[in-house]
Amino acid sequence: MSVLIYLLKVNLVLAAFFAFYWVFLRRNTFFQANRFYLLLSVLASFMMPILKVRHTYNFDAPLPHTLNEIPTESLKAVVYQPVFQTARTFTFNWMDLFTVFYLVGAAYFCIRFIVALVSVYMLLRESEPIGKPETRSGQNYWLLRTNKSYSSYSFFNFLILNRDDVFYNRGIITDHEEVHISQGHSWDIFLIEIVQIFCWFNPILLLYKNSLRKLHEFLADSIVEGEEKVPYAQFLFEYNFRVNASNLGNDFFRDSLLKERIQMMMKERSPIWLAGKYIFLIPLIVCMGYFVVAQDVRRVKDSDLTPAEFKGGNKAFEKYIAAEFKYPEGPSKEGDIYASFTVGTDGEITNVVVDKGIRADYNGRVGSILKGMPYWIPAVKRKQVVESRVFMRLTIGKHNTIVVTQTNENATRKSEALTAE
Repeated sequence: MSVLIYLLKVNLVLAAFFAFYWVFLRRNTFFQANRFYLLLSVLASFMMPILKVRHTYNFDAPLPHTLNEIPTESLKAVVYQPVFQTARTFTFNWMDLFTVFYLVGAAYFCIRFIVALVSVYMLLRESEPIGKPETRSGQNYWLLRTNKSYSSYSFFNFLILNRDDVFYNRGIITDHEEVHISQGHSWDIFLIEIVQIFCWFNPILLLYKNSLRKLHEFLADSIVEGEEKVPYAQFLFEYNFRVNASNLGNDFFRDSLLKERIQMMMKERSPIWLAGKYIFLIPLIVCMGYFVVAQDVRRVKDSDLTPAEFKGGNKAFEKYIAAEFKYPEGPSKEGDIYASFTVGTDGEITNVVVDKGIRADYNGRVGSILKGMPYWIPAVKRKQVVESRVFMRLTIGKHNTIVVTQTNENATRKSEALTAE
């Protein structure tokens, strides 16, 4: 599987998973479950196209009943022509152009991600610690203060407050941001940023990122309960709009989320029976697996049929024919003689038929040879001895040569020329 085909499948699965979230899950208040769904769907999108499902099944290839059904084209000699290598000339290739275009886009998003990390690192270096490390749900974090006009936010184990929030809103903001830290929300954004480097052309990833940010805020706001919801909503309204929000951090305030945060906070919790919607994931995964999981289909021809064989093998059979065939009196004749016979379960040769030949005396000689053959080793199918039909072509050539070509189950084998005695 080429890389571009793989990435195409990844993005198709991403789109399908997000469509399911958008239609069935986004209005529910199962915030943590929805968060894990989005994260796992991203990981599954990269895993499903590289999975392999192996199917092995048997099929019976029908044996031809007449020589007219034998694919004689496959019996023709192969003539090898010398190949002369010429100087390479440049040819335009659309796939090369797409590859370059993709790599340029991936490089841009990679550089953008690195720049964002460096900017956060520089901000952390310029910030000063406030006291000793704090602890939330067993998770240690550093509380920092910055003089920049950034909105207060958290980034992994760092909680950065701007100069105003340190004095006026410290309690309510730290409670909110501690939820982001304890639940590891920065890892979610970090994962999406990495995925965006490889799937930068997929606009669905922007929806993934925005949906995860919303869920992060809904989870952090959910600590507010009962009568505290109204004052908290008023605080959000009164909180001054901030600029220069961090691309990687979890900002306390993003004006684009204000309305949805308040709506979700005031909304009654979804009844547990609505969690049954997740069951619909099963047919979705099955359908996507059918289209994107690599199918390793293995067909076993004729149910592992071991064809009948002359005792001593193919070489012995060819030598037997060459030794037994005596040219009839009269002028020699060149051409092909087609014949077939049945090998019984005991190896006996019966039902010898010369379907097409050169002339009557040649045909009769071949028929006599085949009827007088010693017993063969019978065919074996599914570990049981079975009766089978053997087809062959004898080519009478110049210089008293015979070429024997045996055909079985539509497969052909051409022997080397043997000199008749």
